[in-house]
Amino acid sequence: MKISAGAYDVCFEQGGIRVVRGGKTLYFNTRPVYVSVKTYAAINEFRDTAYERITEQDGTVTGEAVFITKNGSEILVRDIYEARDRKTLKIARNTSATYCFRPPARRRRLPIRHPRCL
Repeated sequence: MKISAGAYDVCFEQGGIRVVRGGKTLYFNTRPVYVSVKTYAAINEFRDTAYERITEQDGTVTGEAVFITKNGSEILVRDIYEARDRKTLKIARNTSATYCFRPPARRRRLPIRHPRCL
C-alpha cells in the first residue's frame, strides 16, 4: 500500500513506513510509532512499535497501534497520512487512552484528637 505526494511515495509494509523518491529509498522505519508515558512513580517510559493495522480509504492511509503500559493502561495511536493536491503530504496523529489504570487511593489518616481537646 502506498500514498504519493509529488515525486515522493510513502510505502507501508509490515507495519513500517518507507519514503521513496525516483526508486531510491530515502527513509525507512520499521517502528514508526513512539510514545513516552510518565508512570505513577514519575518515571518516563519510552516505547516504540510498528503499526498493528493499516487501512486505506478515499486517498488516505491510516496506521494504528495500541500500547499497553506496565501497569495495564492502554494507549491507542492513530496516524493519518493524506496527500493534498498531489504535491504535499499531511500527517496527523491522534492519541487517546482507551483504558487507564488508576492505583488505589491512599487513605488519609485523620489526626486523632484527645477528648479533652474537643
